[in-house]
Amino acid sequence: MATKVKVMSKEQIDDLYQRTQKFIQKESQPANTLWQIKTKSGIIISAYKSGKVVFAGNDLDFLDEPDDEQFKVQKAEKMEKISSYPQAGSDEVGTGDFFGPIVVCAAVVPDEKTAEELRKLKVTDSKAMTDSRIKQIAPILEEMLPHSVLVTTNRKYNQIHEQTKNIKVIVSMLHNQAYLNLIKNGVKLPEQVIIDQFCSPVTYFRYLSNVHVNDVVKNIHFETKAESKYPAVAAASVIARARFLKVMDDMSDKYGVTFNKGGGRQADQSGIEFLKKHSPEQLRNVAKIHFANMNKIGADDYKEGMSELFKANHEK
Repeated sequence: MATKVKVMSKEQIDDLYQRTQKFIQKESQPANTLWQIKTKSGIIISAYKSGKVVFAGNDLDFLDEPDDEQFKVQKAEKMEKISSYPQAGSDEVGTGDFFGPIVVCAAVVPDEKTAEELRKLKVTDSKAMTDSRIKQIAPILEEMLPHSVLVTTNRKYNQIHEQTKNIKVIVSMLHNQAYLNLIKNGVKLPEQVIIDQFCSPVTYFRYLSNVHVNDVVKNIHFETKAESKYPAVAAASVIARARFLKVMDDMSDKYGVTFNKGGGRQADQSGIEFLKKHSPEQLRNVAKIHFANMNKIGADDYKEGMSELFKANHEK
């Protein structure tokens, strides 16, 4: 446990005490102190009559910021929010991949005990974990946490994208629906609901309004890189990634092609290999046909024809 000491004025100590009230787990007054509190995230703050304030805890980096006490308290409040439970979080996978589905998962971490189990499993942003590790621990997370997973196949994705023309509209719909599914399954969403931010909150809700989504989950906190800060988002990221990998493996088995992830040259190579074995029309079942990769693999001429086919199928 790290320890750091600050010297504060009486006014600063009083302000610190007031600002930390909602995070207090336990309060006492040892000898020579004005007060001592233990926060819900395990930080112990001891304010001494001499003006010395001692912080003890596992994560005190916020105290190394410039000497602006209000800023530091705001940082401390943010750390408390990250460490408060229950919390729900959601993340998406597949938006940058030419091949494969879009997957969104929403998960709930009910308490600190569960969060500690996630830490022991070293659950973090799925992009920082190997595929083999993700496949190993995802079933554990699915058993441990209330969650909802939505998989939008390439065929369905291309149909919807033909109408919306915007991948972020589709992702917004999926995040919202994932939370609605949790509610439908009897899960009460906590006050803290976090989305790994992919657009501004205003834009997110506008997207949902534009496509006439009537049942909208609100009071959401949007934050970039949330999967590296909030255990619920990290867990959702891992579960979504595992489901994405499963679909990719199934596609490879079905079509006899190794589908490389991402949207770069390796994905182009997979596309070229696919066209050696299958007709261009089949790309709608495995790829996002509005990606620039279509032109790079020589299939761009088929996009217009496939779009017309989607429209015809949708009208039936």
